[in-house]
Amino acid sequence: MQFGYKSIKTFFRYKSKIYGPTCDTFDILFPSIDMPELMTDDWLIWADMGAYTNASRTDFNGIISPNIFYFMSDEDEKLMMKLIPQ
Repeated sequence: MQFGYKSIKTFFRYKSKIYGPTCDTFDILFPSIDMPELMTDDWLIWADMGAYTNASRTDFNGIISPNIFYFMSDEDEKLMMKLIPQ
């Protein structure tokens, strides 16, 4: 896994676990991963997470559902627009 070093304040790594949005013991993305120290409001971004991120979104445990932002290249947008019936 690569990290965007411009936003990371330290190069030290800590043995970590990354859980999904439910924070349930079965909802674990990475059971053991070396991560830099994160601060409040830091973001973790993955490409190609697929339906997992939205389909399992929940307000369980008082976690408020986040805003969703979609990104695509101009080329992909043009291709998608060709597929939509006018």
